[in-house]
Amino acid sequence: MIKVSSKGRYGVKAVYELALHYGQGPVAVSWIAKSQNISEQYLEQLMGPLKRAGVVLILQGG
Repeated sequence: MIKVSSKGRYGVKAVYELALHYGQGPVAVSWIAKSQNISEQYLEQLMGPLKRAGVVLILQGG
C-alpha cells in the first residue's frame, strides 16, 4: 500500500478537476476548491509547488 500525504491527495484532486475541464480554458482556484471540497487558502498554497513542477500554469487575474 502506498501512503500519500494530505498535500499529495489534495494536489491530485486539484489536477483531477483541471483534467475534467481540459480544453475549456482556465479554471479558477475558487472553482476547484468548491468542486473538490478543498479550502481555497490551502489550495492556493498547493498551486506554487504544482506550478514549479510544470503541472499547472497560473494566470494572474486582472
